[in-house]
Amino acid sequence: MKMSKTHSQYDVNSCYSDYVSSYDSDMTGFEPTGSRMELFSSMGKFGTCVEFCAGTGRNIRHFPRDSKVSLLDINKDMLEVARRRIGGRKNFSIFVGDAFNAPFKDNYFEVGIFTYAFSGMLDPKAALAEMRRVVVPGGKIGIMDFRVGNSSGWKGNFGKYNFRSLLRDMDIISRKTHRRPFLHRNIERFVVAA
Repeated sequence: MKMSKTHSQYDVNSCYSDYVSSYDSDMTGFEPTGSRMELFSSMGKFGTCVEFCAGTGRNIRHFPRDSKVSLLDINKDMLEVARRRIGGRKNFSIFVGDAFNAPFKDNYFEVGIFTYAFSGMLDPKAALAEMRRVVVPGGKIGIMDFRVGNSSGWKGNFGKYNFRSLLRDMDIISRKTHRRPFLHRNIERFVVAA
């Protein structure tokens, strides 16, 4: 697979291929109990949905059964775990692709989801712009990730980006911070208008 220019400095694909076997167990230790369920319950109606950077499909159980869901990730090994997690559910489609150049039509989805994706990106602003391209105006985008710029000074791969600057021009519908002092970072959850 050809990597986009945005990934040229960091080979995300091979990194996650190496990490796929321990990803789910590692994430379980980081996440506040029920945080994904809270994000999904704050989104309202789903209809057509897209999840960028879907990874191993940790969100699959939270999507309503009557929604039509497209999962996108750059790593086929992570998506193979997601495929097994989907089982016989017919309302899911899987796409191997880049969050900076998604293989979807403009204004197609009613809802977009990013969970723990921005902290591993070189340019989360570009990924958010791509999500906004594929979600209909007036749709919703759910975002949950580690908060940057907290007391530990941890910045992940956000570089110059943080949630405040990233979402500055967006209509924030809801926001919640999960305090995680043992991680020396917090987890932020946002729902924004597309």
